[in-house]
Amino acid sequence: MQSLREHETITLFFAEEPTANSLNDLLQQTYEVLDQHQSCREVVIDMSQINYIDSAGITFLIGLYRNLARNETKLRIKGARTEIRDLFQIVNLTELFQVEAG
Repeated sequence: MQSLREHETITLFFAEEPTANSLNDLLQQTYEVLDQHQSCREVVIDMSQINYIDSAGITFLIGLYRNLARNETKLRIKGARTEIRDLFQIVNLTELFQVEAG
């Protein structure tokens, strides 16, 4: 996973689809990056390379949101395909964090 820090925002570029098969690696990589940048005020997940997300990936995003919210850090998704944005809207994730088009 690549990351980019700009001021108080860190962007995580997901290259692997957040599914049950990749979740352990994704969790480890995400929290390793976040541990290095504890002073960030916003985390942006760039999903422009992602075509699919399953329930394990959605659960991961909800857990990440909750962990970040404890420190008053915002979570934003960008680059999400229409199908993924529609899914996020169906399961009400758009009420937790901002989801932007790809």
